[in-house]
Amino acid sequence: MKISIIGINGSKQMKKLNQQGIVSIVVTMVILTVLTLITVGFAIQTRREQRQSIDKQLSSQAFYAAESGINDAASAIQQGQLPGNTKLSCDPNPVGQPLSNYRVGSDPAVKITCLTVSNKVKSIEYGTVKNLKSIFVPIETADLSHFTTLTIGWSATAQPTILPTGNKGEFPDASGWPPANLGLLRMALTKIDGVPLQPDALANATMTAFLYPTGARPSDTFTFDTAVGNQGNIYDVHCTPPAVGSTTRDCLATITFSTPDSSKYYLRLSSIYKDSAVTITCTSIASASDCGFQNAQASVDATGKAQDVLRRVQVRIPLNATYNIPEFAIESGGALCKTLDVSPGNVSGGGGNCNPF
Repeated sequence: MKISIIGINGSKQMKKLNQQGIVSIVVTMVILTVLTLITVGFAIQTRREQRQSIDKQLSSQAFYAAESGINDAASAIQQGQLPGNTKLSCDPNPVGQPLSNYRVGSDPAVKITCLTVSNKVKSIEYGTVKNLKSIFVPIETADLSHFTTLTIGWSATAQPTILPTGNKGEFPDASGWPPANLGLLRMALTKIDGVPLQPDALANATMTAFLYPTGARPSDTFTFDTAVGNQGNIYDVHCTPPAVGSTTRDCLATITFSTPDSSKYYLRLSSIYKDSAVTITCTSIASASDCGFQNAQASVDATGKAQDVLRRVQVRIPLNATYNIPEFAIESGGALCKTLDVSPGNVSGGGGNCNPF
């Protein structure tokens, strides 16, 4: 009979081997866990990037779908195919709507889901009124009631800007107006409701004024006045840069109608020295705020869809884009020379010799 006896040293050696095995298993599990987490993290990140890339592509497709709807509506408006106010169906599955929910291109998942057009707007907006290039705007209340106020607001198209200083009664040439200065506006507002369409009658129903931006605190309100002696007046308009995110223009000038008797005017507006962004709002006898306008601009709202991604685009389209009114009163292919001295209440020959050669 054999008897095996493990001594104390052998017992310690086995215990040490067992401890090393447990440590190896734990380390291996930790490494596997870390590698698994890293792999899962990379997989999630890759999937997220793929989704972002797909969403970006779908967003672009949805935007272009909405933009194509805007272009189609603009073309229809210019050709007179759409009524003044219309809502082309925004239902998921419209039937018989020529411009709504139709495919854009060969992909059936890319379409226009909603398209609305209205000739009634809360405000008239111009992102850019070019320097010395007039815009011609029919001003007609949406509720057909008489105007009580008309507010013209403008800002520079590029920031920051500086308010002009000096004598407002003397307008320098273009080189004398600092590039950073805010531009000023020239307006001619003509009443056409009930006025014969004759040159003298329209001239006598027109108010011409210059709106001069300033940081001083003048009265920003003046009265519609067609008297000959008040033509060409210069009005100080207080300007304050609006808060970040605000849609209010830097300068706001309000024209009041002391005897509201018309719902239709015509506005010729030009920016001098610099391009300006312009907003026009109104009040009327029937509406104390935002009386709205009609027949000046169309508001077009289109929503494009690409699979599960939607993009919405809203624009304003002038309804008088085909008007071709020159900036001048006379055009000649030969020499023309005439000296005029124009100031508030005075128009004269100006004196002096006139020699174009």
